[in-house]
Amino acid sequence: VSLTEDGLRIGALTTLSQLDRSPVVREHFAAIRDATGQMAAIQIRNAATVGGNVVCAVPCADLPPVFSVLDASVLAWSPSGERRIKLDSFYVGVRKTVLRDGEVLTAVIVPRSPRNFGAAYARFALREGNAVAVASVAASVQFDRDGLVQDVRITLGAVSPIPKRVKRAEAALTGRRLDETALFEAAEAAMQAAEPISDVRGSACFRRELLGVLTRRALLTARDRAAENKA
Repeated sequence: VSLTEDGLRIGALTTLSQLDRSPVVREHFAAIRDATGQMAAIQIRNAATVGGNVVCAVPCADLPPVFSVLDASVLAWSPSGERRIKLDSFYVGVRKTVLRDGEVLTAVIVPRSPRNFGAAYARFALREGNAVAVASVAASVQFDRDGLVQDVRITLGAVSPIPKRVKRAEAALTGRRLDETALFEAAEAAMQAAEPISDVRGSACFRRELLGVLTRRALLTARDRAAENKA
């Protein structure tokens, strides 16, 4: 884990524990630690890798929604060369990515955060330890000098086949203050955009309702961090 000219570079074999303990991540990327602090149990975090969490392409993975709102890219290597792929373009379905035959994921690149920018990740699970996300929301917000939303990203996890950007909410929030009305509209848009399933962890209806709470929670935390310039 290192800070380069491109931003934060996370090697694919970095364990979740190493990512969580990284001084660079602790100081500059609070949203990543929102995820790493809740994922699985400590024993699993000591073995599980960032690359594995990203490339397995399961809907409930925690890091992809966070990397999405941080505008991250992944590096794919093969004997014929290396290519950089935006995370938002990386997934095509459950356990399906755009990796080609012979390619392996080698790193995740997270750009440096601009001023007045904050991000956060909120999830719900059925227990505190070693739990899979039932529903999750990552959000990032950048404000202009007047306190208006200049840029915003909202990505849902565990409620659609791939991490899902809520572009309707993003468009509606841009140029506005992040007040109660805006938060309500964003939560409603997230609930409508979801494609949840029903399984042993919760019904589709339950997951949809969770998204309203989680969207609001992630946006409020992101707003607070933007005021402190903490991504």
